[in-house]
Amino acid sequence: SEMLILTADSVRYYFELGYQNFKEEKHSLMPAALWTKLMRQLDLSTFASVQSGPSMLPIDGLDEEFRLRLINGREISFVNGFGPEYDRLQQFRDMVLQQLPATVVD
Repeated sequence: SEMLILTADSVRYYFELGYQNFKEEKHSLMPAALWTKLMRQLDLSTFASVQSGPSMLPIDGLDEEFRLRLINGREISFVNGFGPEYDRLQQFRDMVLQQLPATVVD
C-alpha cells in the first residue's frame, strides 16, 4: 500500500509491500513555497474526472486507491484509475516525491 498525505505544514509518505516485508516511511516539513507550488499544480477537475478501473486483487493482490479530502468536507476518490487524467495525477505524485525536502522528521 502507498499513502501520500499533504498538508500546509507537512508531507507524510508511507509505502509498504506486505508480501515482500518492505516498508518505507518519510515525514517532512512542508516549506511554504513548496506548498504554494503544489497547490498551483493540483487540478481538482482532473482528479474528479478519473474513472475507477476493475479490481486487480485477484491478479496481483493490490488495488490502488487515490483519495482527496478537502477542507470543506468534499471527498474525491477512485480505485485503479486509468487514462490521461490518471497519468497527469501520477506525474503530480512523482513531482511531490521528488520535491520532498532532504530533512526527515522522526
